[in-house]
Amino acid sequence: MSDIEKKSDRGVVILILGIAGLFVFVCGPIAWILGSMDLKKMKNGEMSETGRDMTKIGKIFGIIATVYHSFIALTAIIIISISLVSNFPKDKLSTITTSDALASTVNYEWFSESLKGIRTQITDDTGSCIVMLDVELGYKKGNKMLHSELNEKKVLLKDSIITILSSKTKAEMSNSNEQELKAEIKDRINELLKYGQIEQIQFDNKYILGM
Repeated sequence: MSDIEKKSDRGVVILILGIAGLFVFVCGPIAWILGSMDLKKMKNGEMSETGRDMTKIGKIFGIIATVYHSFIALTAIIIISISLVSNFPKDKLSTITTSDALASTVNYEWFSESLKGIRTQITDDTGSCIVMLDVELGYKKGNKMLHSELNEKKVLLKDSIITILSSKTKAEMSNSNEQELKAEIKDRINELLKYGQIEQIQFDNKYILGM
């Protein structure tokens, strides 16, 4: 194919796009793509090779610009993510403990009758607030006598839980102290039981409303 029949090269355009890509992200990928396409056409004899050098340089600038801006964007995302996590209140983060992990691997039955919608008021030096939550008691599956005992003592169990909650401060009710609170409730309830032991305590729909 003669040079007259060949398509004109876009070397100048690609070079300008490649250099501009160092400052404007979208120009980099365009220079990279067009440069690759035109170099292939030149190799196949479909395009004039007059601007081959400029096309190559423009493509290289396009690659550099694309990689550079991608690196900057990725770094920014990582920094922002780390900043958000580090600034998030610790007592709002879920606390995962070994006992919680074991709870998911052991077959438990859960008792919650009369223990949903527990509501009480707590007072400390910072003021008063209302605590509301649902409580579930986990025990090994198949203990029918314990289940019956829990039903018989459900009012006493609820009163015991409310007594413990009412004695706490706002800080002691925070998520960061939740495991200690669960352990105290579990120990208190187990003192009331004859036919088995509560092994897990779960809180759901927990709210602390300031007054």
